[in-house]
Amino acid sequence: MSHSLKGAGKLPSTHIAGPTTRVLCAGHIFDLANKAIFRYFAKKAKVSDHSFTEDDNDSWLDDDDDDELDAEEKELLEELSSDCRDANEDAILEDLLEAVDNLHDLEEEDGNLGWNAVMKPDTKRITSVKIQDMIRAIVTQWLTHGTVLRHAIELRPALDAFCELSDWNKIPKKSVCKFKLDALEWEFIIQLKPILMMFAAATKTISESGVPLIHEIIPMFDNMINKLDKVITNEWLFPGVRAAAI
Repeated sequence: MSHSLKGAGKLPSTHIAGPTTRVLCAGHIFDLANKAIFRYFAKKAKVSDHSFTEDDNDSWLDDDDDDELDAEEKELLEELSSDCRDANEDAILEDLLEAVDNLHDLEEEDGNLGWNAVMKPDTKRITSVKIQDMIRAIVTQWLTHGTVLRHAIELRPALDAFCELSDWNKIPKKSVCKFKLDALEWEFIIQLKPILMMFAAATKTISESGVPLIHEIIPMFDNMINKLDKVITNEWLFPGVRAAAI
């Protein structure tokens, strides 16, 4: 990353060498990355019949009658193709790009495994455990998904026992046994946890430093990217975990 900030047509190195250059949005970036991980596990929202464009003129959504590319479309296609060619010139990314291509479209079985492992602990709320309570992920707070899964791992025996209690499984529609994770789902969470904890640790470091300096942030980003690259190319991990690191 640091190399990309130097060179012709880019920011001079003197712009980032100063001891007072700061990054105001680093914490937000980590939080967005954390949320992006869960895009593979959240069920897609259904589009309602009454959309917000119902009363608007949406003729611009209609496709052209012919499949011929007009001048603007050709220009855009050439621009995108040029960007792709430039990206592929970097030979060191060959293995990583190959792994990414294989993980973009998860098998249904892999997708269901990831969804169950991540969403079941978030659905349950255990308030009777004195040492540590089970919590829910909160959209308006940073990095709470990682906290949910960390608590779930630590409370695994209690959660399994709770899901088997007869008092909570008398009514089929309200039964909690459906939330019990199997061995593979627990293993999925265990494999996913280090990624989330990495973002949590980075966010904690940023928050404790006030407004971080750019020469402190760049090595942190480079280190995190390297770790995510290793996750993506690690064939011993679940495909869903590797896909989450993309």
